[in-house]
Amino acid sequence: MRRQILHLLPLACLLFAGGCAQITSAAPTVLPTAVTRQPSPSPEIKVSILPTVATSVTTTPIVDTKNEILRKMQTLGDEFAKATLKPGWVHLYNEEIVDTENGTAGLPNVRISEAYYHLDDHLLAFEGVSFMKSQDGKIIQASVLKNNKMKNLTFDIENDVELFTPGLDGGVIGDFKSMLPDATRFGDTSIILENQPVEFFDLRADYPQPLPINIYNQPIIGIEKKAYFKPDGGLFQRETLYILKDGTIRKAGSSNHFVVESGMEPPQTILNYLK
Repeated sequence: MRRQILHLLPLACLLFAGGCAQITSAAPTVLPTAVTRQPSPSPEIKVSILPTVATSVTTTPIVDTKNEILRKMQTLGDEFAKATLKPGWVHLYNEEIVDTENGTAGLPNVRISEAYYHLDDHLLAFEGVSFMKSQDGKIIQASVLKNNKMKNLTFDIENDVELFTPGLDGGVIGDFKSMLPDATRFGDTSIILENQPVEFFDLRADYPQPLPINIYNQPIIGIEKKAYFKPDGGLFQRETLYILKDGTIRKAGSSNHFVVESGMEPPQTILNYLK
């Protein structure tokens, strides 16, 4: 029994004393017996205790990560606008492809958005003309900005408007910002797209209740937005994907061929709308 107790000592020392650098057996206890042979002393037992290293792990809350990515996107857009917009005329152009099953309200699935805005010294548009065109250049809608009013010439509708600085991102940054509270994924990475280096932003939002968007024959339960920015901050492409109830993913819309020109004089056909 004495030898068993000695072997248990190191463990007891570890458990209750917080670790021992050395354990030495005590002298043997003399028992009241007739045995005269003394046992050999137990060998010295040394126990090495490795120090415990505390590792500090820092995690970034996902909401901070989302806001950081959005700020990066916003910075790209702001830098491009600062370098591009000047007092005078600016020309905006892009092509859009729309996918739907329930019609597009008489609009073609492939259409062109084009606008000419005249900016003052504060880069605010005080006059301009904007169009929606078919792929072959036919005007579908035309609107005129003049005297703080925007008039849709196609439907003869006029509204008061405040002076504004034209957005150069096609509204994509605003879309990402509005979806941020519901985002389940938001990331960015540098890639090569069509031999062009771009910064790729990808955001997905999932919704417990179907969205009231009736363009497909199934409810929409999620949206994914993709945006590709050129190194100078100009928008290169954008895409909108809808996730349907059965898991199908449809590319609802995409835009490309973004053109932004400043410091030019519009064609006379454009200036005639402002007379």
